[in-house]
Amino acid sequence: MIILWYAVLIFLLLLIPERRIAWLYLAFSVVFTLNLLAAVPPTDQIGALLPVNGPLGIVGSVAMLAITIAVVLILARSTRDGEANREPDTAAAPAP
Repeated sequence: MIILWYAVLIFLLLLIPERRIAWLYLAFSVVFTLNLLAAVPPTDQIGALLPVNGPLGIVGSVAMLAITIAVVLILARSTRDGEANREPDTAAAPAP
């Protein structure tokens, strides 16, 4: 059931019209797929082409970390912009 919700959330990302999110989604998809193929290679040739030990593993880890940081920064910036554009709530203020 958890895998189903994960798939639903990943595919819903495609509906977000922001270009930065689309590029991060593409980068995440490529890095995730290469990581999966390196961790559990379907053939010996792919296992030899994508060794999980060594520089490729480090590059993949750094790429995942960079994508995570980019997503956190985008979320923080959009939250900060949303709070700055929000109008003050005058309904809760007492009348003078």
